[in-house]
Parts: sequence; C-alpha cells; structure tokens
Amino acid sequence: MEITSDQINSLKEKLLSSKQENLNFQKNFSQEISGEKMGDMVDLANSNLSGKLETLFRARYVEKDKELNRALDKITEGEYGECEECDGPIAIRRLELNPTALRCVACQEKIELN
Repeated sequence: MEITSDQINSLKEKLLSSKQENLNFQKNFSQEISGEKMGDMVDLANSNLSGKLETLFRARYVEKDKELNRALDKITEGEYGECEECDGPIAIRRLELNPTALRCVACQEKIELN
C-alpha cells in the first residue's frame, strides 16, 4: 500500500518536532556543561569525564540531526518511504515508529545479520 500525502504530512511534522527537540537538547546540554566550575583535582577529573561525555553526546545529536535532515530531504524529493536497498516501500507502521528509517524490515534485517 502506498503512503498517502496525509501520512507523509503527519510524519513530516513528527520529523520537524524531533529536529526541534534535538536542537533544544543540544542547547540545554551545552549550557549545563559550560556552567560547571572547576575546583580541586576531583572536580578536574570529573570535568575531564564531562568533556568526554559532552563529545559523545554532541556526536550523537549531530548524527541524529543528519538522519532527520535526510528524511526531510527524501520527503522534498518525493522518495520518502522507499527502501534504499530494494526500492520497495517501507511499511507505514515502521515509519510511524521510526520516521528516519532508510530500509524496509527485510533489508534492514539482512544488513544487521551480516
């Protein structure tokens, strides 16, 4: 069954909302990290750990932003909901659960098993 324009619009809203949440989280996280003060050696060690965690979190949220942008681009290009492996349709239920999905379940399972 082909994805309808109403379904695409609903998923687009979901993607845009996720994009805003991602941006807000990054902003709040950066403010929290930059607001920390250093003191003694324990604080310095904690600060180093915080810096490493910040790097990991930033990388994850940058990657999430790329995924969201890719899905939004696919909507613009009229290719949203098409599997990148087999060019078949991605089930609407899968897209509702994971709007950034690039592959149908069968192709994703093949990739994960290899």
